[in-house]
Amino acid sequence: MFQPNHRGIYEYLWSEHKYLAISVSIKAFQGTAGKLGKIPQCTTLLRRIAMHGKAEKPELLNALLSAYMHLKPLVKRQQRELVVKKLLADLKKGSQMIFDLACQLNETSLWGCRLFYPFGKAVYKFWDVQELPGLWLCFGPFQLHISPENVAKRICKRCDFSPQELKKFFKDLKNGVNNDEYKDWPAKLRQEIENINLAATPGLKTSLHPRFEADNIPENISTNDPVDLKHFTAMVLEETWDKINPESIGILPDPDKFEKGYKNVTALVSQKSAYSSEECYEWLTEVFSEQKQIESGRKPA
Repeated sequence: MFQPNHRGIYEYLWSEHKYLAISVSIKAFQGTAGKLGKIPQCTTLLRRIAMHGKAEKPELLNALLSAYMHLKPLVKRQQRELVVKKLLADLKKGSQMIFDLACQLNETSLWGCRLFYPFGKAVYKFWDVQELPGLWLCFGPFQLHISPENVAKRICKRCDFSPQELKKFFKDLKNGVNNDEYKDWPAKLRQEIENINLAATPGLKTSLHPRFEADNIPENISTNDPVDLKHFTAMVLEETWDKINPESIGILPDPDKFEKGYKNVTALVSQKSAYSSEECYEWLTEVFSEQKQIESGRKPA
């Protein structure tokens, strides 16, 4: 589902990244949060959170403690002391304990917290289970929503897996896989699930994002439904952003990089694209130009 820019979607995305920003510095947190002011600067927000993922994190302990404050009222005193001791002794063990508690206590506000996922991956994507479950891709001028079933179909197609094979991997992941064992999984599969924020890596093990159920994987991967120009262009932009430096997220890509993404997506979709790379790029240029004017406080021409 294609959707024009919606402030609430970007507020939700920011809520998952805010503790990662704190791990960089309070200044980084405040400066990024300010991009959702009276006139939301969504493209700048995307660029900022992309840079936080790759930045040094001198305040990681403080960020984890801040995330833990969500759980503090829900756990007993003895357990609180154990969490703090674990964090002070070993960040990985402490982080794992906080994530496990968030899952056990159903503290959904921490399920997608980027402190618990590979830094710098899936910057502009998040999972939602509210009125419309699935994966949201936030591009700035617009969003794209993909259902869990279609996400599973994409993974099967790109990794050349049957639905049954993928379901087996995901069931193992739901129970938690030792990090060393996870590293032995097919590289293409790891890349695909990390690029859509499905692999939580809080510390000692890798787990399936709590918002995704392995039962969402369909029994077959029939051909994809036809997509219009906007959907297809969004798919190309996703492919392009996932292959370039994080600093380029939130920015209209160069035509040559977009062309490369276009060729990759065309090779992946079941149907031959009815849209040329030039048509897609022309529309994308227009919507990014309009968004830039809006974020500058000017009305689009």
